[in-house]
Amino acid sequence: MKIRTVFTAVFAAMLTPVALHAAPSVNPNGPYDLSHTVNVAVGRTVVQPGDNIVIDAIHGSADKIAPGNIYRIDGHYTLKSKESANVAVSVTNVDTKSHPAIKNDTVTIARGDGTFTVYFYMWHDGDPYINFYSSDKTNSFDGVYFNGKDEWAR
Repeated sequence: MKIRTVFTAVFAAMLTPVALHAAPSVNPNGPYDLSHTVNVAVGRTVVQPGDNIVIDAIHGSADKIAPGNIYRIDGHYTLKSKESANVAVSVTNVDTKSHPAIKNDTVTIARGDGTFTVYFYMWHDGDPYINFYSSDKTNSFDGVYFNGKDEWAR
């Protein structure tokens, strides 16, 4: 009987840290609790001459970028290289599974200056980046990494 009690206590102690550090599971289709402000740490930026992407604020279901959470990114842009573009957030990873789209995860912008708001669900670990994509969504041409773990993305 003593062995069973000790085994149960050791097994429970092993599970507790896993439960405490598990990523929260947020419904990617809402409703969203975006009450946390995430500090913006801009990393590698590649833009064509005359174009610019600036992240003004990130609000999310957690105060850090982590899998299992959803985020709203507010920003502003200058687009001079094309007539229009799509703005979307992606995450680097070797995961080739397709994930369901979430509402407002892409927004279309027009040539000139303006603001945008896009949402993204962090399906898996990786370095997030926001890109301009061609209107047919096949080619990206400007991008900004943010809040990445890899040195080049910080």
